[in-house]
Amino acid sequence: MNNIDAGTYEELAKIIDNKTGNLQNIHLELENLNLQFDLQLEWIDSLLRDKAIEENNNTLSSIEDMIFDLIK
Repeated sequence: MNNIDAGTYEELAKIIDNKTGNLQNIHLELENLNLQFDLQLEWIDSLLRDKAIEENNNTLSSIEDMIFDLIK
């Protein structure tokens, strides 16, 4: 077997702990980005919904105007 002393194992353990910590930080950053993306999608959806409601209201108003013009 190789002659690896306890200090070498300790150093390897520190490196692994550091890499694991880095991966956990990356995971948290990705979760944060995912939440931000979801919020942006909800905001866009809200804008589109508001625009559709506005267009529907404009259409209904135009139809009402045409009906009133026909009645006159």
